[in-house]
Amino acid sequence: MSKKGLLLKAVGFTAIALGLVAAAGPIVGMANAVTGLSSAPAGVYGAVVSVLLLAATGLALRLEGLDLGSLGLVPTRDRIRELVIGFAAGVLLFVILALVRGAFAGVTWTFGGLQATLPVLASLLVALLLLLPEELLFRGYAFQRLIQTAGAWPAILISAALFGLYHLAGSGMWGIGAFFRAAMPALGGVVFGWLAVRTRGLALPIGLHLGGNWVQAAVFSFRAGPNTGPAAAWTAYVTESQQWALDGPDLASHLPFIVAMFLAVVILRLTPVPRQRSV
Repeated sequence: MSKKGLLLKAVGFTAIALGLVAAAGPIVGMANAVTGLSSAPAGVYGAVVSVLLLAATGLALRLEGLDLGSLGLVPTRDRIRELVIGFAAGVLLFVILALVRGAFAGVTWTFGGLQATLPVLASLLVALLLLLPEELLFRGYAFQRLIQTAGAWPAILISAALFGLYHLAGSGMWGIGAFFRAAMPALGGVVFGWLAVRTRGLALPIGLHLGGNWVQAAVFSFRAGPNTGPAAAWTAYVTESQQWALDGPDLASHLPFIVAMFLAVVILRLTPVPRQRSV
């Protein structure tokens, strides 16, 4: 197929995927009305979006004579190993990242005990359901067709830039704050995209993404106060000055994350991965 045709496939699939993401809200809303719930748990929305995007991805691949295995989404021994390696690296790096950031900000960690630890373990599935749509949307079918159209690194950079803008949307931030709000996820997107290209699949980037998101949300978490969200296994309730030290719009507060992404590349570059067939 011509590059123009591949590009149209990438753009067309992205448009359909965004439509499915938008449709997930009304679907969950109707389910709430039927069940009488005022609101569904976060994992329910993630599950609906994941199912819709997996179905769309599977259909698009099927039309080309491929299946979800071509994106590393079938649990073979090698793919499970990649997922575990990525998850272990993500957990290790983001635990260290949280402790380093906390030390610089001067926070005090509070252990939530068993009542906090058990939900933390259960939150792994929720974290996976919330990030899987991001991987399918930004590094899935359309990403692979973009690679065939423009090459690996242009595709990685385009996908990463869109990933950064996705995290900026709706934040209400502007100026240098908006730059860092988009730039840090974009940097993560470069790493995730590079891993997807290197392994010809999503298992390793999903593992790294999952480990990092899970630690930040449920293992070591910063909160502005007791009523700003569910506590993690270890929670630091921060003051305004500490929050500024953690997330201020300057390079110093974001340098630990940049270093963590660099270390992720080094660690996973040194980790041998099996050769996979091309998509």
